[in-house]
Amino acid sequence: MERHQKQHILNECHSNTIEIDDLDGMVIKNYITIEEFQQYNLEISKVNELKKRKASRENVHEEPNPDLIPDIIVFDPDKPVIFGGPKSQDIPNPTNNPNVRISIEKPLSLKESALKDIVSGQITMQRISSSLNQNVFTFDDLINLEISKKVLNSIRYYTSEHRVTLIKNIEDLPPMQEGRTDLYFVGVPKAGKSTMLGGMLNKMHRDGFLMPDTYNSAGTKYQNDLISDIDRGVLPTRTALGSYNYLAVSLKDKEGYNHPFNLVEVPGENYQRISDDGFGNENKNNTTGTEKRDFIRPFINYIKNKNKKILIFVIDVHAHENRHEADMHDALNQSLAYTNILNMFKDNGILENTDAIYLALNKFDIIRETHKVGTESDVETAQKYLEDEFKSLINNCKEARDRTKNKIKIKILPYSIGDVIYSEILERFEPSYSEILADNLMADSFVVKGGKFWKKLF
Repeated sequence: MERHQKQHILNECHSNTIEIDDLDGMVIKNYITIEEFQQYNLEISKVNELKKRKASRENVHEEPNPDLIPDIIVFDPDKPVIFGGPKSQDIPNPTNNPNVRISIEKPLSLKESALKDIVSGQITMQRISSSLNQNVFTFDDLINLEISKKVLNSIRYYTSEHRVTLIKNIEDLPPMQEGRTDLYFVGVPKAGKSTMLGGMLNKMHRDGFLMPDTYNSAGTKYQNDLISDIDRGVLPTRTALGSYNYLAVSLKDKEGYNHPFNLVEVPGENYQRISDDGFGNENKNNTTGTEKRDFIRPFINYIKNKNKKILIFVIDVHAHENRHEADMHDALNQSLAYTNILNMFKDNGILENTDAIYLALNKFDIIRETHKVGTESDVETAQKYLEDEFKSLINNCKEARDRTKNKIKIKILPYSIGDVIYSEILERFEPSYSEILADNLMADSFVVKGGKFWKKLF
């Protein structure tokens, strides 16, 4: 079982969506331990039932005295035909043999189990953080494990108080500044929108192409937090439910021209609601008459302006590849969801000012390992994958392009942040995909005239 899938099950185990038989099956296959379920607040009655089932399955092992009996005899009290069966079989009962020691294998303690999972990588940072807070183990225990200093420092940073998520309603954001290209990362929950943004900003900062912008100080702080997260080897904290982030940034290309952007980060749950509820149906099936209207219409009004726009649809490859798993049945079908969102943008005139749509395959490592053929490039592999799995979305993008005046560019971009362990620790940052993303954004965006003057001066 993959780490992301395991984490999703643990997060949902306290609900009633997973049957006890399915939970027990995961215990039998050693995917998840009962202690892990208990730590993630599985109700006590289910924990007791799992323990009862496990106890009924456990075999009692005999361990003979090695000096007297060379072979180990297995004692199973549930099979009397072997031990203590009919006398005609003349099979001795090992319990009457003083030279045989009967022992039951002692289960690992919660601490031992957690440390073992850390060494094998079969644990999430959420569980590591929770275990540290509950004193299941300490940082000294982690130091004694075979973990690099870099990863240990990342774990310390992850569990620090510096990573605080601020919640901002769309009404709290400053007006989007005119004369910039508006950039939107569109994606379902946990697709990796913040990670892609953080990776790109970090790469541009490292290369000296990220220009300071003082229009929105809160956005500048968030930008710095994203860059610091990647530097410290931690994936950015996911956007809080219902919260928005707005950044005004400028990227300088290799020719010395400035490309000013408005970056609006929308929580994936809100895109999910757009896909489920649409726009213009605020009062349907809504007893309060407020929730949908308060969310969708202000969002559309905020982004509807004369600025040129780039839309990045962030496709979660891991979620798509595992969409048929039992624990993923409630997840959105990304092809359908993004098609609905695209048409919502089209119906409200957003696409009339859109210059480019990117179909970004995030967590591309999965595709590269399972679908890449021969010497084909990442882009070729990504294109084949999208044509096989997201044909409807591609066709809807093409139709939207043909129905607008500015002939929207449609691009396919593979993306990977690098090597991730414990679900949220960035063991190795891979900057190449972030650089490709930034290069495409600058190629398709508004340019400040006269920006090249600074290149000549310096």
